[in-house]
Amino acid sequence: MLRFGHVEIFVTDVKRAQVFYTEVLGLDLIDVQDDQFVWLRAGAVELLLRPGNPPSSALTYRDSASAVVLYTDNLSATKERLEMRGLRFLGTDGSPGCLTFQDPEGNWLQLVNPDDH
Repeated sequence: MLRFGHVEIFVTDVKRAQVFYTEVLGLDLIDVQDDQFVWLRAGAVELLLRPGNPPSSALTYRDSASAVVLYTDNLSATKERLEMRGLRFLGTDGSPGCLTFQDPEGNWLQLVNPDDH
């Protein structure tokens, strides 16, 4: 039986990405290996930020090759908290309750309350 291990996001600036994912999004820092592999956790899912050359960013969420979707129990409160930390939402995926944004590397993410859909 297969199961997900972790999600890897390739970034050109690991330190900048670490600040974004921990200080803006609030993910938990698990470990930093060799000053270049940053392990994070959001709930039961682990995320690895690692050096690499991400493909050029799509101009819109719908044109991206992939995206990370984050769940929240309270979309409006989480949106407000993230905006206070400097996050700029860039629209939706076409549904008003599915807020989209990018990390500093141009990777697309979405914030949604799954109970609203």
